[in-house]
Amino acid sequence: VEGRYDIRTRITGDQVAVAISLTQNDTVVFTAAVHGDLEPATAGRALAAVARNPFPSQRVSALIRWHGVRLWLRRLPVVPRRRHVAPKGVA
Repeated sequence: VEGRYDIRTRITGDQVAVAISLTQNDTVVFTAAVHGDLEPATAGRALAAVARNPFPSQRVSALIRWHGVRLWLRRLPVVPRRRHVAPKGVA
């Protein structure tokens, strides 16, 4: 999505917070935020996180596609995107 993304982070002794906002034509059109407790990244915690949610990227991808199918079935028109041109110096 085109626009300017502003990302704000805050880390205190035991808390972390991240907020993202998308601005288009000088209007904020989307915001999202998440916060939580900081915990040490031990091998046990990492394995437990993977056991709880083994394929997070694939799950999100499948859910996005499922939502797209539902919108298509409701006859929402498909709007093609403009071709992406990488910024100079980026492959």
